[in-house]
Amino acid sequence: VYVCVCFGSHCSPARRVCSAGAKTLSDRSSDLTLRAILPHINGVNYVRRIAEEAGVDVPLAQQSLQCLLSLNLITLVPVFQFSNTYLVTRDVRLLFNDHELQRECAEFVAENASEELPAFDALFSLYCDFVPREPLLTVAAFCEKNNLFAQNINVRHVST
Repeated sequence: VYVCVCFGSHCSPARRVCSAGAKTLSDRSSDLTLRAILPHINGVNYVRRIAEEAGVDVPLAQQSLQCLLSLNLITLVPVFQFSNTYLVTRDVRLLFNDHELQRECAEFVAENASEELPAFDALFSLYCDFVPREPLLTVAAFCEKNNLFAQNINVRHVST
């Protein structure tokens, strides 16, 4: 499982949020394991890798992550694989009407922040391509169909 950090109502990868909320949490915590693992929660690392990179025992890392999970500070998401299939939820409508969320989405899915951000209409069209159909599109087929590798879009972030 990958680990993501959640602050507020939207879930974002930890690497983006650690500089704000997680640093404050780390500064206030006297838990040495928590202080050690927080920098390694990045939205890609799985539990064992977080423990290894932090230099802590896996059971201690699991216990700290479980605590963060129970406080709704992190959430566990499935391992990303190009053979996975994803479906858009009804919550995609929230994205359609919220301009701030649209901007955050474009920043999040951009592969290279120094390049022009993907246009919202193009992103929304991509998300709508995750509709239920037979057969379901794998991430690999989705990328090929939409030529994602030639665009400034991080495939992992589109499906998160």
